[in-house]
Amino acid sequence: MEKSSLQQFQQLFEQFHPMLVTYAWGFVKSKDDAREIVQDVFVAIWKKRETLTFDASLRAYLFKATKNKCLSFLQKKRISTVKNDLSDFQDKLIHDAEAEHDAAEIRAIIFQEVNKLPPKCKQIFLLSRQKGLSNKEIAQKLDLSTKTVENQMTIALKKLRAYLTTLNLL
Repeated sequence: MEKSSLQQFQQLFEQFHPMLVTYAWGFVKSKDDAREIVQDVFVAIWKKRETLTFDASLRAYLFKATKNKCLSFLQKKRISTVKNDLSDFQDKLIHDAEAEHDAAEIRAIIFQEVNKLPPKCKQIFLLSRQKGLSNKEIAQKLDLSTKTVENQMTIALKKLRAYLTTLNLL
């Protein structure tokens, strides 16, 4: 061999680097990633310089190695994306489960406090909140004045708010 390995490598790099970067970009659609992939190919070539023959078949090897590195890169990127998506989904499920658990806990606390209300006040509150009846409908159903229903609802809500405030839930 007339030229040193370094000179041959430099010549090979100058000749093929631009077209390999363009070739890699066709796969990965990122100039930076394409450059890094081609750099990895040339590092591998440099490490094998003692066993490689710098001839025409090296061109085919460079393109094949670049293609394989691109495919490997894309597979790793796809796996990473799937892992990130899965992680985000799991985080959302955990958050939703925690929120549902918290809501169920608060509902249990409220129900416990509703049971402590005086009987008529409790009945009016439950008709309003569980059955969705208006004050007027509750008054008609229980044969009470609308004003009495409003007063009983005010009492119930004040007691529940006060209790929830002591628990720092409001």
